[in-house]
Amino acid sequence: MMEYREAILRNPTSAYPYLAWGWTLESMSRLAEWIVENRVSIATSDDIGRHSFAHLITQLAQHPERAAQRSRQLVQTATHLDSTAAFTHYSAGLHTLQQWETLPAEERARVVQQLRRAVQLEPKYATVILQALWERTQDRELVRTLAHGTSEEALWRIDGGKIAGGR
Repeated sequence: MMEYREAILRNPTSAYPYLAWGWTLESMSRLAEWIVENRVSIATSDDIGRHSFAHLITQLAQHPERAAQRSRQLVQTATHLDSTAAFTHYSAGLHTLQQWETLPAEERARVVQQLRRAVQLEPKYATVILQALWERTQDRELVRTLAHGTSEEALWRIDGGKIAGGR
């Protein structure tokens, strides 16, 4: 994470360090949650910057909402810096989609917009995006709306109460 921060300081207009830092923070938060849930002991001699790994995990476990918010801010910054890159919207949308259950309505709308923008800029992302959206939300109408006009639209039509394609 320190390397991403340094990369941002060297080139603050590059979206990729923001994306990578956001994903890393999200992954570290999930690791911290798993460590706490499973009561795994952590070696305290591993230093990360000025703090031990155990200190970092403790901070993430004690303040998961702060880490999630910072992670979202980082990926949002990336989409603002590189607003025409499909990968940026794809990555930011999928990242924030992981936090779907805890997002307020306006954040959910932003996620859907990012995913829609990614599909518009690069249609090859449609399959992965629609599947991820369905798995996270189970909202047929939302998925059908996002699928509208893509090559995946026919697969996501409601057929007898089931999602076509066995999904």
